[in-house]
Amino acid sequence: MRLDSVFGRYDSSGVSEVSENDSSRGERDYRRACCVTYNSGRRLVIKIAKDCFTTGERIQGWNDLIERYNRAGIYAPKIVADTGGQICFWESGYMVYAEEYKRFLCADEFTPKVEPREYEADVYRMIGKIAALPPTIVRWNSAYSLYDTFCEEDFAAENYECAEEWWRIFQWAAPEKRAVVDQIWNTYLRIRQELETEYRALPKTAFQADLNHTNIMLDDKRHFAGIMDFKLSGTETILNYALCECVASITGESDLGELTSPEFLEQQDRILQRRMGFIKEHYDFSEAERQAYQRLYNMVVPFRWSSFAAFRRAVTRRQEEHYHDIVDWVAYQITRTDLSL
Repeated sequence: MRLDSVFGRYDSSGVSEVSENDSSRGERDYRRACCVTYNSGRRLVIKIAKDCFTTGERIQGWNDLIERYNRAGIYAPKIVADTGGQICFWESGYMVYAEEYKRFLCADEFTPKVEPREYEADVYRMIGKIAALPPTIVRWNSAYSLYDTFCEEDFAAENYECAEEWWRIFQWAAPEKRAVVDQIWNTYLRIRQELETEYRALPKTAFQADLNHTNIMLDDKRHFAGIMDFKLSGTETILNYALCECVASITGESDLGELTSPEFLEQQDRILQRRMGFIKEHYDFSEAERQAYQRLYNMVVPFRWSSFAAFRRAVTRRQEEHYHDIVDWVAYQITRTDLSL
């Protein structure tokens, strides 16, 4: 691919500087971003991709969703058309599109480090604001979908993949807990079957669906300023999206060592309730959502990707001292009956 011809489709003044970031994950998931400064002073991020979800239809959908967030007062860098008016095009077998260069730093770029609690309230209020707008539906699901895949190459929804792999891993890792592990899997399958019709009828809209510190922008006072990167966006039930974003995931060694501590469990609940409270400042959950909340929690929380990844990592590292606590934590979360929205 001749990058100079690609760059020239957006500005004919010539290029003064280029920096590149390659975040590819193999031949079937190619992602390359070029930060281009033109002689005119204009700066764009030109993205080159070949994967199952960067399509012309989705890029148009991302463009529309970015416009929706901006109209709601939530800054997001816009997708930019080339000089011929196209917002994306094929070049040498790769999909190409461009975005404005971001106006603010992302949370992970600050020194000293910014803690999520510093900007948490405004991020979750943003979710409530988007949820409260008249719904907008795109033809594809977000990456958080519980029953449908995100793209055609996925064999199952992420939640199911995590639950099934967890079951297979801990059958082997904790054979003395085999009966509990099997009971957890059977409980998951039962909840999944019972909840599907109700879940599909819940209110839906499209969300950005990838809120992490590399996509959240802050101003120079370290206040929330906007979001970026809509590649994982899609239609999702509002309740499931809110829950997935609000739950305090298990991430590191310190969390694994506290899994069954009453104080740790209470802290995790307080974080969830606090974040849901920020959403509820702008969005009123329906009675149907309130009725579904408990079972949705049972299905989603034990197998959120970040928590599952921490559990799998513990087994990969042979941290056997955590195995029983992991099984007990999952068993507790999947059978809880004490929650309300």
